[in-house]
Amino acid sequence: RARHGRGRHPRHRQGHRRDDAGHRRVRRRRPGVDVPVDKFIETAREREAKVIAMSCLLTSAFDSMKRTVAAVDAAGLRPATRVMVGGAPMTEGVCEHTGADGWGKDAVEAVELAKQWMGGS
Repeated sequence: RARHGRGRHPRHRQGHRRDDAGHRRVRRRRPGVDVPVDKFIETAREREAKVIAMSCLLTSAFDSMKRTVAAVDAAGLRPATRVMVGGAPMTEGVCEHTGADGWGKDAVEAVELAKQWMGGS
């Protein structure tokens, strides 16, 4: 039963795009709220992640994303694990600033990029 846009597959959330593409999302205890860099690394290792995706809503998060990408490099996870960034303020220039492998302007583009990286259609 759906209430106020909350059905089994809510279309108001961008996560459905990833789910429809067959990808799995790993959420930490406090998803989306200042996730510590070591949690990204720990989870990527535990799950043998092929893609780490980060999203932000504020430009103040850009440097934090850059530190996370640097930590992924320092941990030796790349090139097996690729890093994607996205969110409302994201641009190609910001992607380059963070050192990420790619970015998506929206959920559809991000899923398509992840599919390309993973050898999908």
